[in-house]
Amino acid sequence: MEFRDFLAFLRSARALVEIERPCSTELEIACEIKRHDGKPVLFRNVKGHSIPVAAGLFGFRGAFSIGTMDGPALKANTPVDLLHEKRLPATDPRSFINKLYRAIEARKEPEPVGEGQTAPCQEVIDKPGSLDSLPILKHLPGDGGRYITSDVAIYTCPKHGRNISMHRLLVLGKNRMVARTVENRGLDTAIQEKKGEPLEAAFTIGNSSQVLLAASTSPPKGVDELSIANTLSPFKVVKCQTIDVEVPVDSEIVIEGRFIPERVDEGPFLDLTGTFDIVRKQPVFEVTCITRRRDAVYHALNPAGMEHQLLMGLPREATMLAELAKLGYVKDVRVTAGSSHWFNAVVQVDKGKELDPACVIQACFKGHGSLKNCTIVDDDIDIDDPNDVEFAVTTRSQFDKHLYLYPKERGSSLDPSANQVTRETCKVGVNATVPRGGHGAGYDKNFSRITYCSKE
Repeated sequence: MEFRDFLAFLRSARALVEIERPCSTELEIACEIKRHDGKPVLFRNVKGHSIPVAAGLFGFRGAFSIGTMDGPALKANTPVDLLHEKRLPATDPRSFINKLYRAIEARKEPEPVGEGQTAPCQEVIDKPGSLDSLPILKHLPGDGGRYITSDVAIYTCPKHGRNISMHRLLVLGKNRMVARTVENRGLDTAIQEKKGEPLEAAFTIGNSSQVLLAASTSPPKGVDELSIANTLSPFKVVKCQTIDVEVPVDSEIVIEGRFIPERVDEGPFLDLTGTFDIVRKQPVFEVTCITRRRDAVYHALNPAGMEHQLLMGLPREATMLAELAKLGYVKDVRVTAGSSHWFNAVVQVDKGKELDPACVIQACFKGHGSLKNCTIVDDDIDIDDPNDVEFAVTTRSQFDKHLYLYPKERGSSLDPSANQVTRETCKVGVNATVPRGGHGAGYDKNFSRITYCSKE
């Protein structure tokens, strides 16, 4: 579903908060987004800009389920019913996590627009373009400056081919930005492979849910995430005006340009955990052109907000599911809200089957390299209820037997407690399931809760 179509869907479901009063990009809009965290917001009147700002559209799990539905599924339900649809387990083929998991395996490249056809994202072409024309926010007084936060980078690595990923972009001037690139990941690798030569790239803003989801999956190098997005919901691509890069035709805004062999300080900026990230030397991007829809909407993403957390974290449920599905007894997997939907996961397994806890834990760490903690529970535990999970850990675990420690592992740069240079951390797994085999008749009852029911 296109970004603007989803915006219209939210309006029809009366789930969109629309703010009509004039709002400033200097701290004010970010503050309002934070006040409505978890709810979609549209700022119609942005001071000094004709382009409205939307935020929080993907700040709730159901947004992705709706965004990956086909036409018949959407028509079969009212918008309000879809918003309140019960969450399906990751292993259910109808769930968006399962669709994403399957799309990673069965990906298909998007088709280019036909000759002579126009692309909505190029209705307005501004060469070389000025970043001042966009309502780019300053989020907090301690930030290094104005940041673009919801963009998807599209580029071609000389060694691994086309790749897409999400990056925060600090504005340096009208035509210059600096991007935060994680060391040895897709964009950083592509820049290194150019060996000092410029790397062409486009940053798209106002993307469909399938493109945002695919951009956050981090599959193995060589896997084209744009093809994953197209498998979730087909779309066409168009070649940029000044560089040899193709972008989705339905993007709201496209910033074209090149990474040059120059690095400057990037930051400080609030990261996923709500703590400020350190300042690093990062690559500079020079803008060559900005194209957009005639009535474009700018998508702003508040750092550490619910939309930021879900966009980053939920695709990791699909990559973990890809590994867990090989075991045969896993029923569901979830990244937890308390860990910013990033560091901790809960895995639900079939209570009636034997399991190898170490295999479950290691599958999760393989599927999500930044994961720090994995807790395994049985299918009588609601993995969406932290109290239920805590009950399982408390009453079904003995830590001298059921705790798995993995010291000196490479973790996440987002973890303030990890080594910020090497990312070294200690990972942990907890087996909080009822012991298999037992110690005689009635053993399992010792681990089950009793529900009191009134007599009829």
